[in-house]
Amino acid sequence: MAIGPAAKPEHYEKWATETPFKPRAMWNEATEAELAAEWSEYRSAELQAALPEDRRGRITMGAGVVVDEHGNRHKVISSSEPNGYIRKEVLAELKDDETPAQQRGKEHAEVRIADYGEAVGMTVESVGAGRPMCDPCRDTMIDRDINPTTPFKNPLPGTPATPTQRSGLSPPPGTQPNHRPNQGGPRRG
Repeated sequence: MAIGPAAKPEHYEKWATETPFKPRAMWNEATEAELAAEWSEYRSAELQAALPEDRRGRITMGAGVVVDEHGNRHKVISSSEPNGYIRKEVLAELKDDETPAQQRGKEHAEVRIADYGEAVGMTVESVGAGRPMCDPCRDTMIDRDINPTTPFKNPLPGTPATPTQRSGLSPPPGTQPNHRPNQGGPRRG
């Protein structure tokens, strides 16, 4: 079964071409934060799909939005591979306005974006992942007050599992949640 991104959000193309994305009037009632969250969710799925098929269940790609002191939003991408290594298939898909978060260490893609924002003195607004977020990443998003745009593998009791449930927004017509089961490698038991 091929893994691919969900349907593109309504404003994805316009948002994806703005560098950096500056506050402006709302488009169809969507706020800047909602547009950033849509981009994070969709872009992380796009990058995950760019991985070689046999690696999609072992590597997680992340996409996030950080905000500088002037209110400008910047796009950050990351990988769960050691030291933030990004495979050539994914590098070929990067856009000029996307900054790779490639800090040293073996952190998860989502945490790498959170740490990058902190390291450069920016506020991390939203983070998406190409696979459902594990417990440590979920906890990091909650502890740092970051909007996770990907479903959690294990939601906390009383906490909605999906981004749509967390935000209270309705999903765009014809779209599916960004949830894909682990597709790679042998099972370990």
